[in-house]
Amino acid sequence: METAIDQDKHFLVVGYGSIGQRHVKNIREMFPNALISILRHKNSLSKEVMLETGIANSFVSLQAAIESKPFLAILASPATQHLDTAISLAEHGIHLLIEKPLAADCSGIDTLMDTCHKRKVQLMVGYNLRFLPSLQKFRMLLHEKVVGEIFSVRAEVGQNLESWRPEQDYRDSVSAQQSLGGGVLLELSHEIDYLLWLFQSITAVSSIVVKVSEMEIDVEDSAHVILKFEPFDNKKVYGTLSMDFVRLDPVRSCVVVGETGSLRWDCLKGTVEQFDHGEKRWDVVYAVPEVVSDSYKSELSFCIDCIQRKTKPLPGGEEGYRVLAVIDAIRQSSTTQCWCSVL
Repeated sequence: METAIDQDKHFLVVGYGSIGQRHVKNIREMFPNALISILRHKNSLSKEVMLETGIANSFVSLQAAIESKPFLAILASPATQHLDTAISLAEHGIHLLIEKPLAADCSGIDTLMDTCHKRKVQLMVGYNLRFLPSLQKFRMLLHEKVVGEIFSVRAEVGQNLESWRPEQDYRDSVSAQQSLGGGVLLELSHEIDYLLWLFQSITAVSSIVVKVSEMEIDVEDSAHVILKFEPFDNKKVYGTLSMDFVRLDPVRSCVVVGETGSLRWDCLKGTVEQFDHGEKRWDVVYAVPEVVSDSYKSELSFCIDCIQRKTKPLPGGEEGYRVLAVIDAIRQSSTTQCWCSVL
């Protein structure tokens, strides 16, 4: 993948867990001559790891990382650590790609966006599912009204946390810990982002957020949500969203029910299918096996292009805030057992 960028640009990756390592690998493949630095709040990387990965600097001080003057900082640290680091980087004019979610909640995001605006810093949120060709095709067909007027939408995502990352004890993962921004609502917030991308606006929710398993985690492992999208095509559309950390058969899919048929996206298969009412069957209209790493590369390429062209990256800070506003309403609804508006 070629991207119009000087090969000697300096990237700072904050955090070196699985997602941070993925970003380092992608940067090295895309920009062989780029300078890559790491910021960790614990111990610096060993010389052996730095040599093997081509990482030039391993910082434990945010100030030292800022003084190295990176072109773009990719925040791959836990969500609860995003805001303070991002604001400090933005104050020094460093562009930002922040892994989802933007933060653990809505508080403080206005300060970050104001700082980015004043310092002319580009801010993008890492919802990489938007860059999957199958989801892009699904969205295009939806907006082309291939199934006519939309009546409802059903989205589902689930995978057992204990088998999610086999190389790591699930209890040590970000997903399992409230203090790091874990739980299905934040960790699987891709679903909320792409539903907003597809249907423009979520105005109210009714939900149940619970822990149903015996896993040793202090966060919710399941969420079941009814969503009101308004307006979409000048009317209300209702949908459901189910999210969990318990399902043994992994799933990530979305079905849109329309007046002339249904449209189904399967993320894991990389397919889009349309139900043919006359033939009473599902027809595959798009099928390309997804390579997840490619979506991260496309995301990074798009972010850099927006920086160079000085155009607004999507999803940006406003979109990241909207996702968190929906999550806040989902939590409130589950607590009050009432419909809650998304503020």
